[in-house]
Amino acid sequence: MIFRALITRTEPGASATADRVRQRGLHPIIEPFSRIEPIKFEPPTPPYTAIFTSQNGVRSVFEAGLTHVSAVYCVGDATAAEAHNLGFKNIHSARGDVEALFELIQSNVAVSGCPLVHFSNEQPRGDLVGRLKNAGFEARFVPVYRAVERPAPGPELSRLLAGEARTDVVLIHAPRAGSLLAKWAAARTGAGSRVASLNVAAISHAAAEAVRSVADRVVVADHPDEAALIEAAAALVGLP
Repeated sequence: MIFRALITRTEPGASATADRVRQRGLHPIIEPFSRIEPIKFEPPTPPYTAIFTSQNGVRSVFEAGLTHVSAVYCVGDATAAEAHNLGFKNIHSARGDVEALFELIQSNVAVSGCPLVHFSNEQPRGDLVGRLKNAGFEARFVPVYRAVERPAPGPELSRLLAGEARTDVVLIHAPRAGSLLAKWAAARTGAGSRVASLNVAAISHAAAEAVRSVADRVVVADHPDEAALIEAAAALVGLP
């Protein structure tokens, strides 16, 4: 039996996710909810420590030629791997979420050390830089890209929400994607109504929060990383 999984994250990450989903026995369908648009920014004056909360942030800084930094702190292993592949050095992974990243920095970086620069999208979730400043660090936020949401659901999701397609599980990588899915679902079915065929695997409880009111079933990854998300999706459809 073929189990269809809708991949909603942006490219180029969506294609990599599709490969991993396929290896787990699911049939991937790529339909990103948004596209990445770079933002021109003024490079910080070195030395500084770079903070990344997404692979898109890593790629944006790499494309600006800013790989020579004092150290790199990443939210998770996938982001750290991207930094390593693009030539960054002295990389540390929080292997979790923004809270874990904050704790890692606080326990490993001297307050009197070089400045911290968080390279991210223009609307990051949480106030990591504010928390670092409150803890005594010299920290700065630099937006390097924006996620431009598509104005309406793509063809596969549209058919799913209309009850005309069988997509066994929708993968949600971020809270913003969950909120967008919930908005589109509510627009099709009405506020407070669930989509009987909508099954969601979310990377975190924050990513799952918005879709709980519209989806038939929602599962959350045991750990906030993609490997755990794919395992959650596989379990949801009944794969061993």
